Amino acid sequence: MSAQKHFNVERGLRRIMVSNFVGGVAWGLGVTVGASVLLGILGYFASNIGIIPVIGKFIQDLLTFLNQNSPQMR
Repeated sequence: MSAQKHFNVERGLRRIMVSNFVGGVAWGLGVTVGASVLLGILGYFASNIGIIPVIGKFIQDLLTFLNQNSPQMR
């Protein structure tokens, strides 16, 4: 009797699964687009105030250090 109440849903199992799948895809797409827009805006403002060259120089120095001191990267 208790197992029967779990299978007695108003909508079919297939419809519930499709609905949840579509909702998950929409959520994932929204997060991806939203993060891309937000990072684009932050990158635009960062390039206008001159932070990007500092970060680029830091990464260049880091890669130079790693190439000089790591025998596996040669």
